[in-house]
Amino acid sequence: MYKYQLKPPFNDITSIKVLILYKFNGKVDIYLSIREADSMINPKYHLFICTSCRVNGKQQGLCYSKGSVDIVGSVMQEIEERDLSGEVMVNNTGCFGICDKGPIMVVYPQGVWYGNLTSDDIEEIFDKHIEGGEVVTRLQI
Repeated sequence: MYKYQLKPPFNDITSIKVLILYKFNGKVDIYLSIREADSMINPKYHLFICTSCRVNGKQQGLCYSKGSVDIVGSVMQEIEERDLSGEVMVNNTGCFGICDKGPIMVVYPQGVWYGNLTSDDIEEIFDKHIEGGEVVTRLQI
């Protein structure tokens, strides 16, 4: 079990989000984001990334085997580096049902689907779509 003790000025933060990513080697990477609750009520973008998580909690499948967990890590890194934590929210998902196009990310509110992603594509998506408002057509499915 992990314990975090918040120290001033963070002891009155209203919302803490912890995203745990499991890697192949069994090591757990933990990303701790401290956010004001109001900033996440209506994010500008909500990203859903398939990590092939099954109902039993086990990750297996094409998106997972092709590095989707690393893609989630790249997305989290871009959000932090660009200071977009109040504008962009990310969730990992189970299978979208079109595995031959994976790894897959869906960007809302537009409902844009990106496929065959690698971690190298994430910077371009953030440059053009998230910050520029332009769909990256070469990755769109």
